[in-house]
Amino acid sequence: MAVRRPAKRAAAIGTILEACILLGCIAIGDWLTALIGLVSLAVLFKWKVNNPLLIPATAVVGLIAYPLLQPGWVMVK
Repeated sequence: MAVRRPAKRAAAIGTILEACILLGCIAIGDWLTALIGLVSLAVLFKWKVNNPLLIPATAVVGLIAYPLLQPGWVMVK
């Protein structure tokens, strides 16, 4: 019995969504990373911004904030 295409598509979307949720739970460890994620989503929906430009901008925010906040959940030795 062959599986229909919509069923395959739904399974693929479900798998990708589950991976996004799992990686999001691992990556978001404090209020700053949650805020960066929400602001990034808002910027992407409001304006046409290239994703490759958004990544360095949020990296700069993280590099500036890390010495100030010193989060304990970050696995840096």
